[in-house]
Amino acid sequence: MKLVKDLTTAIIPGDPGTPSSPGSPGVPAYCSSTTSTQKVWVLTTPGTYVAVEQDNPFIMGNGYEAANSRYVYMGGIMELRSRTVTTETCYPAVPGKPAVIGCAPIKEQIVSSMNVGWNSSARSILPLNVGQHIAYTLGAGVYGALYAVGPEGCDNHNISQFRHGIMVDQGGVHVFEAGVIKETLFATQHPSLVMRIYRSYESEIIYVASVGGKDVKVHKSDTHASSLGVIPLYVYAMLYSGGDVGLSAGYQPGEVHYGKV
Repeated sequence: MKLVKDLTTAIIPGDPGTPSSPGSPGVPAYCSSTTSTQKVWVLTTPGTYVAVEQDNPFIMGNGYEAANSRYVYMGGIMELRSRTVTTETCYPAVPGKPAVIGCAPIKEQIVSSMNVGWNSSARSILPLNVGQHIAYTLGAGVYGALYAVGPEGCDNHNISQFRHGIMVDQGGVHVFEAGVIKETLFATQHPSLVMRIYRSYESEIIYVASVGGKDVKVHKSDTHASSLGVIPLYVYAMLYSGGDVGLSAGYQPGEVHYGKV
């Protein structure tokens, strides 16, 4: 069984920014006039009817007859003259625009967090029976890893609530019970470190840590587990920082045997 506490990653999107603008003043309503010169035809001499004798052989065109005379219309006289024309145009008011302070563009950012804290846990599916132990290894250089024994229902509990466990941190390998370091088994971490937590037939919890199968440290807890194995006990694993890894873990049968003098 391998456990990994992942880093948390947040992506902050970029922003193209906002260009600045000096703004513009408002313009009140106003009117303007323009003048131009135009050519127009003007009637200077109006037309009139002229009476002529009817026996006049040169009378041509239309007219009208009255008594013994015929009246002929004589057209008026038009002249092309110049005149000045004034045109007035009015414009509505234009509101002003306020100045805008621009914002510089921002690049997209990827922020990673170590996700530190005892904020996650895993529990074994089967209980740790009497006459068994759990053997496990960790990744190199973990910031914090606690493997502890407790009854069912202790998921995500505070680490101080576990009565039995082994804590591995930057200060080494420790017997950790109810929030207190009882003994430091090794002052440093080792690549070949193997840890074991035994549940004996005498209802004792015994901790064993070994390096390369040669350097072995043993500590027997002063606090007994549940009497005669009546209450099922499970193994809980908690990792402290992103990147911490529990490499392997499994139950094995066996007891700790002490030599006799």
